[in-house]
Parts: sequence; structure tokens; C-alpha cells
Amino acid sequence: MANHSPGFHLQTERGIKHTIYLPHRYTTEKQLPLVVMLHWGGKKFRYISREIMENLGIPGLTPLQAILVAPDRKQRHWALPKAVDDLKKLLAFMEEEYYIHPTQRIIAGYGMGGIGVWYIAQNHPEMFNAGISMAAPIPSHVTQMKWRFPIYCINSELDEVYPYDLAKKAVNQLQENGAPVKFSSVEFASQLNVRDYIDPLSFTIPWIEAQWGIKTTRQSDQ
Repeated sequence: MANHSPGFHLQTERGIKHTIYLPHRYTTEKQLPLVVMLHWGGKKFRYISREIMENLGIPGLTPLQAILVAPDRKQRHWALPKAVDDLKKLLAFMEEEYYIHPTQRIIAGYGMGGIGVWYIAQNHPEMFNAGISMAAPIPSHVTQMKWRFPIYCINSELDEVYPYDLAKKAVNQLQENGAPVKFSSVEFASQLNVRDYIDPLSFTIPWIEAQWGIKTTRQSDQ
């Protein structure tokens, strides 16, 4: 059964384990924005989604006063039709149980989750308004497309897994073609230390607000 009390909760609905965070000002009288977060790859374990929420989503995006939710990956990768089907089931559940704004939705991902952001943006852009890709490569084929989905990329110059130079080059090509893609560099972040991305993620809040056409209260949700 869905938990409607403020704070974060571990839940299983529609066969999908997920971690959800409801801001302390959550109420059924006001529609709130939604941020969906896709966790990284590697070994899966029960409620792995809790890791990205506690170590990145909640400390980085609390000022948005948004509902945050992170599903556990059931498939081997986020960039698969079956993974998208699972995500659609989770979104349907969220729409039924929580008071979510219909047009204020962001998808964010780290590592493999960032790859999933690009996949969903290309194949199912109607699901979200914009995306945030962190510590992830930019698919080379998108530079040849007429890309129109807003994405904010955050990459580290010291990334041990995905070369920074390739990501920066791809973004430059997209921007030259008029794509609504932003890029932010992190100087000393390791792919293995997700908390290095908390501040860079929080710096995306004005950009997120611009995508939603709103101005949120910049006070911490304490």
C-alpha cells in the first residue's frame, strides 16, 4: 500500500521495487513536480534505488519541493523496451496515488541510469519534460539527429569509466546543431563517488525551473 507520509519510503507496487521521497510540505491539495531517478549499473540488490535517493537525489534536489522516486532496475539495462514498460507502470501508479503535476516531470540518471535518460528521451519523449544525465556517455548517434529534447549533462574530467573528452565533444556537436543541451564539468569527481555530484546536481535547479516555467522556493525542506 502506498505511503503518503513525508520522508522517504521503500515500496513495491505493480511488481516494481522503488524508493520514494515525499517533501515535508506534501499535500493532496497542491500538485507537485515529479523527478524520476535511474540508478547506476553494477551488482543489483534489494532496494538499490535507496542508494541514489539518499546519496544524490534528496541532498541535491530537496529545494525543488518535488516528489522524488527511484525504481529498482529489473532488466539488465535501462535502455531496453522492457525497462521502459516497467517505468510506465511505475508512473501510472504514481499518477493514481499521488497528486503530481501533469507537465512538470524530469528524468535523471547516473552512470547506466544516464544512458537510460538518453534512451527514453529519444524513444519516449512524451513521458518527461527534460532530462539530467550524470557520469554517463552521450550516444554518438544522437549528434546526427535533429535533437529537441532538453538534457542537462554533468560529466567529470576524471571519470574512470566514460571519457570526459568524448562527452564534451558530443555536446558541442549537439549545441552547434541547435539542440537544447547544456553541459557542466566536475573537476575532481570519481565515477565511484556519487556524492561528488550533489552540488552539481543542485546547480541544475534553475534550469529545471525554467523547463517547468516555475520559480520554486529556495529554502531547504527541513
